[in-house]
This record gives sequence, C-alpha cells and structure tokens, in this order.
Amino acid sequence: MKIRLLDTRTGQFVLEDPEKTDFAILSHVWDQVNGEQSYQDFRRIQSSYNAQGQLYFSRLPIAVTRRAFHKAVAPNVRRIRLFLTHQSATQSVLQFIIRHMMVIHYFWWTWFLHLFSIVEDASLAVFTLHLNFLSFPTVLAFVLGISLPSAFLLTILGIFTIWDDPDLSSKIREACRVTREAGYRYL
Repeated sequence: MKIRLLDTRTGQFVLEDPEKTDFAILSHVWDQVNGEQSYQDFRRIQSSYNAQGQLYFSRLPIAVTRRAFHKAVAPNVRRIRLFLTHQSATQSVLQFIIRHMMVIHYFWWTWFLHLFSIVEDASLAVFTLHLNFLSFPTVLAFVLGISLPSAFLLTILGIFTIWDDPDLSSKIREACRVTREAGYRYL
C-alpha cells in the first residue's frame, strides 16, 4: 500500500511505499484564526509547476503565468455601447473585440507565452521582453496586472521554484525546509 507524501525538493505529491521510504512526520497546531492552506489551494499552486518544481514558462513572473491560465473576464457590453454611441468606428472595433474576447485572450497568451518559452538565452529574453513592453506599455501593465519594472526585473532573475511562490503558505514552506535540513526528502 502506498501513501501520499510531499516531496520537499519539488513541492509535488508522490505515492511511496511507507515500508521502503524514509519520511518525516511533523506535528503542528491548527491556526484557529486564519485557518490553513487547503489541499485544493496547494494543488492549484502545484499546477503552475513542472515535476521538478520549476515554474512553467519560467522566464515569466509567477503573476503573469498564473494570469495566463485564468479565464478572461468579459467587459460590460451595455456600458461600453452607451459610452460610445457616437463613435461608430471605435464601437465596431470594440464590438468585434468583445464578441471574440475568448479567442483574442487565447491567441494573446499563446503568442506571449510561446515567445518566452522559446527564448533560452536570458539576455535575449530581456531584449525581447523590453521590445514588447516598449510597444504596448499601458496595455501590458493593465493586462498583466503587474508593474512593468517588476515584470522586467523578475524575467531577468530567471527560474522560479514553488518555494518562491507568493501564494504558498509560509507554514508549508517552513515545514519543507525543516524536513530537508533534517535530511529527509519526504514529508
């Protein structure tokens, strides 16, 4: 019989035989005020990382990658139509965008993520990122939900691991660190 353990190197769950595998068991106190990070939340975080615990599309900031996997929110069509009643050309373009929001969202992120996944050289990635941000600075800041200097800086820094994820509970991060330092791989 195998049990589910947390690999403290990769941050992924694994199934191992408890008879043949050394693992740590840590006790903890349940946080009555804030609660604990749920299994579902942790699995959502894990889904952004590969089997080695590295962020998919690792040259992009975490917020950017996670935003790419979320469904696009459709804007309020009635409000836009009311605002642009006398701007027929602009209204036509916006109606096209609104009607095809999911397709545009899909192609935008496919292009954006593909661009950075094929760029292996960090200096080339920074150069490419810099050119794209110069072309659409306002749009990108709005769409990505992060500041351009942050995106630029985080891209230079390179690969992110699950342990760098800002959404990961500090309790899980710390438990895995203690387990690794004690010489165990699994928790």
